[in-house]
Amino acid sequence: MIMGDYYKVDGSLRIQQIVGTAINCFIMAICFSFMIYAIFTIYVYLRQTKLFSQTAIRLQRQLFFTLCLQTLIPFFSMYVSCGLTITFPIFRIDDHWMADNSPLFISFFLPLDALAVLLTMSDYKREIARIFNR
Repeated sequence: MIMGDYYKVDGSLRIQQIVGTAINCFIMAICFSFMIYAIFTIYVYLRQTKLFSQTAIRLQRQLFFTLCLQTLIPFFSMYVSCGLTITFPIFRIDDHWMADNSPLFISFFLPLDALAVLLTMSDYKREIARIFNR
């Protein structure tokens, strides 16, 4: 894992690395804020729409919930673990435990992403139940 090198040998700060990390965090915060805004806008639209049948709205809500999970799973499994590894050294917090476990958290991404689809879509859940009830 890449860890931030924010301090010189004499203990003084390397301002360029801290500014670069702050800019990166700011850009990610803007992107995440837009995602939250889009989630709430879509949620409100799906609650108020009368253009589709109840079956179509139910399917849209399932797809929306699945999409939200598929957004949150990589956020927590990849971005949070890597972000903590990069930002903890700024505050002189030992993050070797996070650096050692980040590959494990990143490897959880793909199986959890597939499970999110299988367990949130009702058609897939019924098929899984049918397979296991044989």
